[in-house]
Amino acid sequence: MESGTVGLEIKEGAYIPTPQEDFAPWSPAEGEDGADEYRNWMRTALPA
Repeated sequence: MESGTVGLEIKEGAYIPTPQEDFAPWSPAEGEDGADEYRNWMRTALPA
């Protein structure tokens, strides 16, 4: 993706919050220890 790229997902129907079991178990939740470091790594990681 290029700098400034925005992703938009549109789904039909009413809003349904994502259940906890749909989140990756290896990814820290927002506010958990390591979440900021993980987010920064994701922003700077290069594609394989």
